Amino acid sequence: MAYSATVAITRKGNLYKVVIDETDVETTSEATIDLGLQIGQVVAAAWEYVSGTGATNTAVLGTATNPNEGTQLVLTGERCAKAQESRVSGSGGTSECQGLLPAPFYSSDGKLYHRSAPNSGTNNVFKTEYLIKAGW
Repeated sequence: MAYSATVAITRKGNLYKVVIDETDVETTSEATIDLGLQIGQVVAAAWEYVSGTGATNTAVLGTATNPNEGTQLVLTGERCAKAQESRVSGSGGTSECQGLLPAPFYSSDGKLYHRSAPNSGTNNVFKTEYLIKAGW
């Protein structure tokens, strides 16, 4: 099967809830989040490795496709054990799978790019949620 991502965005006031359901995820599979929002901050994030053959994942959220070092990165997870769900509140706390939040960003085209990035396999399934606040 081929990679598939469903990105659902709901808005209430200046908050955007983004839910991404991915199937057949490979290391380089990427979902596009078209917020239409240039300036914002990720205030909460959670991802779950539902199933698959990969042993770990390193989720990445950025302002460019295939985000790498520097200003393209918004949020990057550290290596997570398979099937582990991670949550961080907007209080600036950390967990073993996520960096500090809130994570501010500027996106010239109003899009963000998400990679669940399992270390191996082609049949991985992920569910990811981001809570994004408009503006800084």
